[in-house]
Formats: sequence, C-alpha cells, structure tokens
Amino acid sequence: MKAIPDNFQLLTFNFQLSTFNLINMIIHRYKSVTSTNDVLKGMAEKGAPEWTAVVAEQQTGGRGREGRSWYSPPGSLYLSVLLKPAILPMELQRMPVIVSYALAEFLMQEGGDFSLKWPNDILLNRRKVAGVLLEARTQGEDVHYIVAGIGINISFGQNSLPADLRDRVAALEEIIGDWSIDSMLKRIHSSLKIHYCSFRDEAWENIREKWSSYADWNTLVFFRKGSREVAGYPQSLSDDGSLILRTSEGVIVVHSGDIITGY
Repeated sequence: MKAIPDNFQLLTFNFQLSTFNLINMIIHRYKSVTSTNDVLKGMAEKGAPEWTAVVAEQQTGGRGREGRSWYSPPGSLYLSVLLKPAILPMELQRMPVIVSYALAEFLMQEGGDFSLKWPNDILLNRRKVAGVLLEARTQGEDVHYIVAGIGINISFGQNSLPADLRDRVAALEEIIGDWSIDSMLKRIHSSLKIHYCSFRDEAWENIREKWSSYADWNTLVFFRKGSREVAGYPQSLSDDGSLILRTSEGVIVVHSGDIITGY
C-alpha cells in the first residue's frame, strides 16, 4: 500500500461536505477527492469501524482494475465501503462476485437490460454502467479489512465522454430520469448488507448461483494477461470465485487478468 502523504487529511477534509449515519453506516461525503478508496484506506489504517463509507461527487484520480483510470466526472456516484469479513486471504476472490451481485440486484429493480461480467462489471445494454474495485489489507493468514470501491455512471450531463469510451459505457439516465443520491445510498447499503451478511453465514453457493444467472455465458471473450491472449467462452464460476473459460486449448481457470468482450 502506498504511503499516505502528510497533507492527505488536510487536503481531503477541505472538500468534505458532511458526515452522517445511515442505518449503522457512517458516511463521509466529499465534493472532490482523488479516489474514495484512497481516502477510506487512510481511515481504515486509523481504526475506522466496519461500514464506514466515503462518497464523492467527483474523483480526480479514480481507478479500476489493473491500475486503469476510471472516468469520474461530476454527476455520477463514487462510493467506497469498509468491510471486515472473517475470511482467509484465499477467499478474497469471492468478494468481487458478492459485491458486484449486490450492486446489480439493486440496479435490476429499475428494469433495463442489465448483465454481469466477471469479475466486477455491471453492464447495461452490453455497455459498462457500473464497476467494483476491491482493495484488501492482509497480513499472513489475516484479512484486516477490505475497501469496496463502487462507481455508478448516473449522468454525464454536459461532460463530453472521451472518444474511446463512447461505445463502451452507459449511464442510468438512459433508462431512468431523476435519481436521489441519498436514496441510492440507502438501497445499495441494504442490498450489500443482505448479501455480505449471508456470505458470512456461509451462503456462498447461493450467491454464486445468483451471480451466474445474470452473467452472459454465450458471448466470445478474450482473456489477456501480459503478452498472452486466449479466446473462449465463459463456462462457470469456480468455488473460489475464479472464472472457468472454455477455449480451443481446453478449459482454463482465470484467477486474474483482463476479460475483453468480443461484441
């Protein structure tokens, strides 16, 4: 984990709008931050309790998996939630599945053609509308905490999308008019708490089946890791949350790397 600069707290809290309690979820709201995950990791290192959350109107340094940037203009939701599950590091692979399913279930209540893409993307009409980035602090066989970063594209408004994103991302404004951020936070918290707590009660198999029911298993994808690229079709989720991919080379298990759709 990167060292937190001495002026980190000063810079972030200059932009803080409010702190409020939402059904045992302590939410710190900001106007603008570099990354909600970074702010929350700083709080976690100082002993913040589980279900502490950070929400921002804008991120100047938002990121996704593999260190890629996440376009984070005003008008969308950028949220990080602190979790402290009693799990082993080897079980961490399951957590993106759980969090992305909880987020998808909340979104699917609004209608629209939503689907899930391993390991952490929610698609609307086959374009990315939301994503999850989990970062964990581990030591030996202990998981000290997980920061679950959630980004939802709500409205791009007057913000012009970069050319390379226009055909690959979607926003909720395409299917729904007005959104209340506070209402959305309550519903995300409710869905996340239900599925996270059921996972802690050993209901992983049920969550895996539900996630699978929303996934697209019939679309050609490309698995990329380093210089390697293999084409294939997703087949199922393994017990640890990895992706089982059917390819011309046989069945392979994908633990990490990029899965690129072949639309």
